[in-house]
Amino acid sequence: MPIRFVASSAGNAFMTELFEALAGELRDHGADALVVLDAFPDPEPGLAYAVVPHEYFALTPQDAWPSPEQLARTVAIGTEQPGTVWSALMIRHARRCGAVMDISQVGLVELARVGVRAERLTLGYTARWDRWGADTAAERPVDVLFMGTMKRRRDVHLSSYADVLAAREVRLLLPAHRPKSAPEPAFLLGAEKHALIASSTVMLNIRSQIPPYFEWLRAIEAISNGAVLVTEHGAGHAPLVAGEHYVGGAPESLGLLADALLREPERAAAIRDAAYALLRDTLPMGPGAMRLGEVAEAIAHACAPRAGAVAQEPEADGRPPQAANAAAPPPAPAEPGALPGPRLPDFTDPANEPVPVPSDAPGETGRRLRATTLALRAQQRVAAALRVTAAGGDPEGLEIVAETPSYAGAAPRVTVCIPLFEQPAEVTEALLSVAVQDLDDVDLIVHDDASTDDSAAIVAGFLAERPWLPARLVRRAVNGGLPRARNTMLRAARAPLALMLDADNAIYPQAARRLAAALDGDPGATFAYGALAIHRDGRPDGLLSAHPWDPAILRERNPVDALALLRRAAVLELGGYTEDDRLHGWEDYELWARIAAGGGRGVLADGYIGRYRRAAGSMLALTDLDVDGMRTLLGELHPAVMGAPSQPAAGLPSAQR
Repeated sequence: MPIRFVASSAGNAFMTELFEALAGELRDHGADALVVLDAFPDPEPGLAYAVVPHEYFALTPQDAWPSPEQLARTVAIGTEQPGTVWSALMIRHARRCGAVMDISQVGLVELARVGVRAERLTLGYTARWDRWGADTAAERPVDVLFMGTMKRRRDVHLSSYADVLAAREVRLLLPAHRPKSAPEPAFLLGAEKHALIASSTVMLNIRSQIPPYFEWLRAIEAISNGAVLVTEHGAGHAPLVAGEHYVGGAPESLGLLADALLREPERAAAIRDAAYALLRDTLPMGPGAMRLGEVAEAIAHACAPRAGAVAQEPEADGRPPQAANAAAPPPAPAEPGALPGPRLPDFTDPANEPVPVPSDAPGETGRRLRATTLALRAQQRVAAALRVTAAGGDPEGLEIVAETPSYAGAAPRVTVCIPLFEQPAEVTEALLSVAVQDLDDVDLIVHDDASTDDSAAIVAGFLAERPWLPARLVRRAVNGGLPRARNTMLRAARAPLALMLDADNAIYPQAARRLAAALDGDPGATFAYGALAIHRDGRPDGLLSAHPWDPAILRERNPVDALALLRRAAVLELGGYTEDDRLHGWEDYELWARIAAGGGRGVLADGYIGRYRRAAGSMLALTDLDVDGMRTLLGELHPAVMGAPSQPAAGLPSAQR
């Protein structure tokens, strides 16, 4: 009997991977099984189909949808968490199919609740996904791996693990929330994905949605490649047993659980080996694929015309008389771990939403307020310069306020540059984070931009207590603004690499070393960056700079914070940070766009790099008052990267256009 697994070429490629695995297992048993894209092949005697409805019907034009005759020969496969819009879409279309199967026992509970007859499609081990082969001597250079679409819920939990896992070798692959039909920098497929899992000791799993649902596909991929799954508690995990075959816990505790496993390698190996043996020896994917083939054959047989049969009228909802799951067997009995009761609640937690892209909420009012504020600041700087000049001073001059004894003789590889303006409560944490870097050849420049409080005195006192730290504090008599301070430090830095660190942020002890290693590994990269854990009022609030370099993202948002390690000479050759006041707050974004426009790139370092402090209400800050206007300006300056402008922009040096 032939069976065709029908997928959408615009859908998520891991669904096609699942279909390829099932079709391969069926072919191993002599079946005629193939994966096809975007259209159901014409019916023929004995032909059956399988489809994931929420993917196919959402992403395929309606004129490519199957006919009632084809639907009667189709097995609908459920893969989504109940209580979601995708689960509802699956159920809507599954009712029109000849049979329904679901990869999760929890999914069966929901299908039974809404009156859809279905059975379990049991997934398990396939050699097609195994890149480990039980080689216990294989090296695993990655301590902790996470792969999953960037969603607000995941983002917040991952940021909460940073302090615990900062010293570990961590890989975070967080692709954007959209269908992914092909590999991307943060989205791996096939052998490359499975090889990465096989090089990882622990694989974290955080659900994108709230329903307590055990994610079987993720578990199979992890176990098949010898990574210990550390996941949220979820229903439907049998025959896997928490503590024996995987580690389960509350999402807030997963970072601690992963770290504990890494501290007990013998326990981690025991869980790994037990899970692999159970999956390979008692839960192969072949029987599940064969059961799918049997169900498909049954509905195809039921649709075959019989001699003397009388044609039946379609049902009231347009389904053919063979549909409505007539040939499907009754649901399998609930297994241990299934949710109790017949009904799942609706989940509307806002944490399920994708990570938002900033929007221009203030509109014209914000535009005017931004322009007025910038004009006022410019006037204040002119007035301050006049006062300094009248007193016999140099408004452009820099004063060396403090310098440690070790500064003069240092030969640094990395210079950390901290711009400072009236941040006495925050700057000590930034300074401490530099002092504990595990890269020896690091020095420090702090540029006080005419603070009127005791910020500079706090820095001077810090340096006086640490004469072994090569560091210098300079002060400008008149505030020149953040980009000017950064450019001044870039020119003054002695190291070939300059690490930009704002005074209200901090870096982990491994940051300079990891960022420098990333540049060593990619000589063509202009700068390196890494994941930053956002903290709002002392609480984890998401991630920044966690996506691999992708110039296409620059059109949508700034994917990289200013905290980055720059090849100093290359950035100075480009003109440094723009000092055009129109781009106040967007100077780093403009620099990344300019680098991309010139064919340069950034490179993402592994692991957590630092902490980013975000004050409550920061979306109303001056930087965000005119998002649309700033994007338009960036488009005028760098049309090849940011989009073609309607009118050319003036006012920037040619090196910055």
